[in-house]
Amino acid sequence: MFRQWMKGRYGMDALNQVLLITSLLLQLLSSLLHRPVLGIFALSLLIWMLFRFLSKNIVKRSIEAQTYQLASVFAKHQLKVLQLNAQTKEYKHVLCPRCAQIQRLPKGKGRVTIRCKNCGQQFDAKS
Repeated sequence: MFRQWMKGRYGMDALNQVLLITSLLLQLLSSLLHRPVLGIFALSLLIWMLFRFLSKNIVKRSIEAQTYQLASVFAKHQLKVLQLNAQTKEYKHVLCPRCAQIQRLPKGKGRVTIRCKNCGQQFDAKS
């Protein structure tokens, strides 16, 4: 019966999992710190997750999930750039604004124009 009722609904994805876990952690923090604002925010995240889970507009939910995936890839690459810049002294690493590919350039050259090897996008960066 539940399977029949869920037919045509969006269901669970990575964004819903993040919303659920964040909501649970915020609720825990709210109860430990006695901050009702955190509890209200946790409840709103849970409602948003349930809305996405039960939604029948699969196209919009898929677009939201794809946007989340792209943002998470960009964030992971940005963290990698920070790590690489901290490790090496002779090169600076930057991200391509279009495809988030990590580009390496020599330090001390001033402002340079870079062409991404992956997508061909040209952008300026300070080395």
